[in-house]
Amino acid sequence: MQNVVKNLTRVVVALVVVTSAGFASADFNFEDINYEGAEFLQLFGTNNKGLVAGTAYFADGPALPFIYDPKEQTFTELPPLPGCELSSMAISNSGVITGGCETAPILNQGFILKHGGYTRFAYPDFERTFPRAISSTGLVTGYAEDDDTQTNVGFIYNPKRGTFTDIEIPDTSMIVFQIIAQGINASGWVVGNVILVEDDWSAVYPYGFVREPSGAVTLFQVNGQPTRARGITDAGVIVGFTELDGSRVGFVGTLAGLGGFQTMTDAELFVVPFAGAIRTIPEAIDNSGRIVGQWADESNQLHGFIATPVRKGRK
Repeated sequence: MQNVVKNLTRVVVALVVVTSAGFASADFNFEDINYEGAEFLQLFGTNNKGLVAGTAYFADGPALPFIYDPKEQTFTELPPLPGCELSSMAISNSGVITGGCETAPILNQGFILKHGGYTRFAYPDFERTFPRAISSTGLVTGYAEDDDTQTNVGFIYNPKRGTFTDIEIPDTSMIVFQIIAQGINASGWVVGNVILVEDDWSAVYPYGFVREPSGAVTLFQVNGQPTRARGITDAGVIVGFTELDGSRVGFVGTLAGLGGFQTMTDAELFVVPFAGAIRTIPEAIDNSGRIVGQWADESNQLHGFIATPVRKGRK
């Protein structure tokens, strides 16, 4: 890989107490991450060493997938894969990277980058495969879509065996419209979101979900609002985003119970404190509680952020 240093807009501030209704106290140092010359940037994954997987997008030219090192403030570009436009989605604790490989306007595959070599994979008989996260044991989560059958499936992929395990949503009276599987911890617990719709499509219900290694799935919402879970620590702390006053805000918390439909009662909501921010979209969390994701400004341009917990009693 080639190390490339770009100008980084680094703004470190502390969010002490957010006073809007429904918010709790949440102390973080926030960093605003941008790539010089990029139209927008997304951060999707992080590991326990603090390395961050993301992709920068440009008005002209291909996307640039990278691993960002916050300590060194450097971007390391992923090596090219002929025939693919790559997006960097996640990095494991051992440095294995996964992401997307776009080979045609309607064809997407996944890739795994290990020891400098690429391996592609695709959900069988589906047009598009979208990896989202990778565990410390090498399992990859994501989702796949097929236009011909109008089918969507969330999955766990085992690269060693070359097998996919589907995320099965519990029987409900509603239609499962979309599943996105994303965060996965060392024990194999998976989080993501599912969109359920009424038979007559009169109402839409986005729920976060937690899948246990046994296959049991719990659906949940934060404050009864549309909820999308995105990351989970080894201790079971979940991060994602929900809605407040028509805007997306981040949440972090745990589930008190499992099974059926639950409410996350201890969720702390947070927003990035950058000027002009209208949405906060967390994507991953590491075991230290560090959160990465993206935020949108008033022109709907996406920027990356890293939120590091402020430990009480420390400066």
